[in-house]
Amino acid sequence: MHTEPSPTPPPGPSLTTSPSCCSLPTVLLLRCHTPKQRTITVWPSDAVPALQDCFQRTDWQIFREAAACEGEVDLEEYTSAVLGYISKCTEDVTSTRTVTEYPNQKPWLNAEVRSLLKARDAAFRSGDRLALRAA
Repeated sequence: MHTEPSPTPPPGPSLTTSPSCCSLPTVLLLRCHTPKQRTITVWPSDAVPALQDCFQRTDWQIFREAAACEGEVDLEEYTSAVLGYISKCTEDVTSTRTVTEYPNQKPWLNAEVRSLLKARDAAFRSGDRLALRAA
């Protein structure tokens, strides 16, 4: 059964942006997102005990005396000095890394999940059914 071509386009959304009689369709461009660089703080396993030790050995009275003016403690200056010291101690025990985030990267697909997926794929490629069940 042979059908003749229809002189009208099929019903549905059109590629043109206006209902005019233009013969050139306008193609919608998808936005291209570039990867983003982000700096993260990495906490090593020994960072928390080192930070606790740093805070236990600190003489906190020095900050209060430095912020005192005529017997009154300037709360703004005192807070700024203490927070600055805490930030410095935190920077001393942690490290920073720059990571690249891609637009199609899922947030739940972290390093742990990627390593599990690699182990599963390796077990599949090796043909070992027991290793595949374990992965």
